[in-house]
Amino acid sequence: MVSPTVTTIYTVTGSNFSGCSNSAVITQSVNNCTSLASLAHLKNPTLLVYPNPSSDRVIISSDREVKLILVNALGMTLKTLELDVSNNFSQEINSLNSGIYFLISNENYLKHKIVFSE
Repeated sequence: MVSPTVTTIYTVTGSNFSGCSNSAVITQSVNNCTSLASLAHLKNPTLLVYPNPSSDRVIISSDREVKLILVNALGMTLKTLELDVSNNFSQEINSLNSGIYFLISNENYLKHKIVFSE
């Protein structure tokens, strides 16, 4: 059960020790036709990175389209990846030096660590 069950308007007022105050109006909208199932598309994609750690290559796959940036430990962009239907939502990364790397997606707030070792 969600509360409130109807659209509600809240007024929030704050003040400080000097007597200054301000207020804001916040409207909490409730739609009876929205279900959790209808919000499933907002969920972050599932990202699989394997094997990790690796000495030579990793495979990155997802359950849906996602744009990823591969960066090194210093934050330098090394590669941009797009997982989509054309590559069956999967790509391989190889030929990286030993070190720690990150896959980042700003769209989906994803961050995944990859370790390459000899």
